[in-house]
Amino acid sequence: MSFLFPGKVERLLNKCIKLSYVLHVNYADGSQDHLSRVLGFDRDELQIEGFARKPREDLMDVFINELNLGFQIRVRHVSRNERGKMVYHCNMPSELHGRREKEERYLVFSKNSTVVVPDPISGVVLQLSVWDVTPTGMELINEGHHQYHQGFRFGSSRLQIDQLETLVNLEVTHHDLKLHGEGVLPILGCKFSEKPAALDKIMEACRRIDSLKQ
Repeated sequence: MSFLFPGKVERLLNKCIKLSYVLHVNYADGSQDHLSRVLGFDRDELQIEGFARKPREDLMDVFINELNLGFQIRVRHVSRNERGKMVYHCNMPSELHGRREKEERYLVFSKNSTVVVPDPISGVVLQLSVWDVTPTGMELINEGHHQYHQGFRFGSSRLQIDQLETLVNLEVTHHDLKLHGEGVLPILGCKFSEKPAALDKIMEACRRIDSLKQ
């Protein structure tokens, strides 16, 4: 449950600075923590210590364990301070919330992660790069902008994650766009229509190569 109190955000940020509380930051659709701290703030801007030269996404969730409170921010731009440390310039949060449970999720794009899917209608076999993986499905890079409708099933597809190869059954759930560097990637979201027999091995491989921490 979220709540608003005038001045509460400012008091929380002042406490973070005074007591050197660690910020646990992750991308708003991710589950892997990055550690940061509050560098300063004013009425219009919050500055926190950065952890990547180019954030994969600008929307982030922040949580302070000591206070059991968190908030969401959007990174406006990145700079470096006089010591050469990376600084994220963000909007001032207006709303605080308690801890939100998130599904385990790993970004594996560009890490030798692909899925070969057979199109039962056209008979064409597609090789798509994998963007991320969760225990319930995955998002694929839809470079060909294929317009598969929600509920479309690919059937038996060959998934490769790092050195692991296994078969999965996928069902389309959504289309989306993801920011990547200076560009935008088209996304084809899928769920596992059947729980993969090798699910534990899939998630173990994803943890090994997860690039959310970079």
